[in-house]
Amino acid sequence: RDRSSRQALFRSLAVSLLKNGAIETTLARAKAVSGWVDKLVTTARKGDLASKRRVIAKLNSQEAEGRLSGEIVPLLLDRRSGFTIIIKLGPRRGDGAPMAKLEFVVLVPSKEKEREKDRKQSKSGPKVVKSKSVKPTNV
Repeated sequence: RDRSSRQALFRSLAVSLLKNGAIETTLARAKAVSGWVDKLVTTARKGDLASKRRVIAKLNSQEAEGRLSGEIVPLLLDRRSGFTIIIKLGPRRGDGAPMAKLEFVVLVPSKEKEREKDRKQSKSGPKVVKSKSVKPTNV
């Protein structure tokens, strides 16, 4: 791709990621956009007017910038880097291209929380459901 189409692709993928919280795309695109979005988050973390304008200039979307600075950045303040995660999904049905899901780390349920839920359910034991006895009917 030439530079302008590549920037347009990154911009549209980043805006979709910010609006939806996750996107499904090819693995190559996810790897390329991940670093680009991480840099945007780092810029938005400063919180001053100049950084806000820089992010809007990159995204061409005030709505996406508002969501980034208002909802996502406060959740990522304790992290130094690595704001996105790539989850491999498998090949695409049509052409076999490797697919991936790109998400923000804070929006992904952690495995520890899932393990805690499993432990709590196993401690209480399986729920026993009493079945009603069915009387045979004469035909």
